[in-house]
Amino acid sequence: IKNTPIALQVVNEQVLEDLNILTDQDLALVSPSVAFDPDNFSLNQIRIRGFRSLTSRYDWFFRELPRDNYNTQRIDIVKGANSLIYGQADPGGKVNNVPKLALRGSNRFKAKATFGSNDYQRFEADANVAVTDQLDLRFMGVDFETEYEQDYRYREFTGGTLEASYRPTKKTELRLHLETVDTDQNFPGRILLDARDNSTFGFADPPPRSNNANLFLTEFENEALVTPEYIDFLPDAVVQKVIDDSNGTINSRAELRSLYDVGLDQNEYNAVFGPDKFSSNDGEFIVLDWTQEITEDLQFKIAYNH
Repeated sequence: IKNTPIALQVVNEQVLEDLNILTDQDLALVSPSVAFDPDNFSLNQIRIRGFRSLTSRYDWFFRELPRDNYNTQRIDIVKGANSLIYGQADPGGKVNNVPKLALRGSNRFKAKATFGSNDYQRFEADANVAVTDQLDLRFMGVDFETEYEQDYRYREFTGGTLEASYRPTKKTELRLHLETVDTDQNFPGRILLDARDNSTFGFADPPPRSNNANLFLTEFENEALVTPEYIDFLPDAVVQKVIDDSNGTINSRAELRSLYDVGLDQNEYNAVFGPDKFSSNDGEFIVLDWTQEITEDLQFKIAYNH
């Protein structure tokens, strides 16, 4: 790193563990160049030096599957256009996750459990086995779930990884990385659709776009979570406007409050804008590579990713 003419910051395994860095957005905790750029959906949407960077790498390869740092040895943050070293340049930079490899000639096992608020539960296991002098295996797994302060928001992640290293000669190494991912997350918007029955309020279905008053509170406040408690804080002028536009259906603040007391459950929770925020992903991530030393000064590596 000292002799490489690029701006490169390394976040090692100890820092990842100490600060509980699990996603790219968490890197904002350790790098002044990284800012998370949330879209209420992806946990890997970040900006590096002000430029959006959406194509993080794992073991140099681009991956679509969500990931977790349980199988990451360190993270390299390449800043600036020199991120071309990763095969695709972003003006701000790139993030590459370096995987944990099978440890040569070592037998060890580590288990870890973490619990926290909002039903936070995280279980990790890491086992390394030296099968022979030439073959080492490493098994890693994680089961993680958490809720949030926001109702109906949650994330679940289950992953397993096999790292295998085989050295038929002192100058040849064959490596296999096999990873499975199964994850669900629900990051809903902060807004509820107005609860209304079009026939009750006497306008067409769908309501004419020119008659936005019939959307009731959406007209007045687009950033509020419309709940019965929220009605208590509305200005009198707003309540009166809703009453005037309700064709005699609503005649008081109490009636307006009861309108939004609909007891929504998770399946009835909607957003006024944007796509569905629920995501379910599962799949495999596989890397095979062959490293060969020709001389002390020359070696090559061929890798395949699926």
